[in-house]
Amino acid sequence: MSFPPRLSGIQHVVINSMAREELAYRRGIPATIIPNVLDFDNPQPVNHSGYKKFLASFGLKPGHKTILQPTRIIRRKGIEHTIDLVENLKDPHYKLLISHKAGDEGLEYLRPC
Repeated sequence: MSFPPRLSGIQHVVINSMAREELAYRRGIPATIIPNVLDFDNPQPVNHSGYKKFLASFGLKPGHKTILQPTRIIRRKGIEHTIDLVENLKDPHYKLLISHKAGDEGLEYLRPC
């Protein structure tokens, strides 16, 4: 009932419209959306040697084509669709890399039935 607080000195921010609507519905608090995305018009410089070391730490080699899914391993992220996509490419050089771990919403989705 009291979190997040509705105080005059606080401005709330969220990462998407769904979160903004929930905050308004549950607490009557307006929020500004700050998207959780990259600025593709102003890309950051790439550290190529660091990138190669990073990929190698996952067992990936220069000939591999990395498909990154920058999400946690939770059911609502639909990781099974990405796994199907990579399988359907039928090319062993494509490797799926999921950026975040499972656990904050349980481990049931991580473990196959």
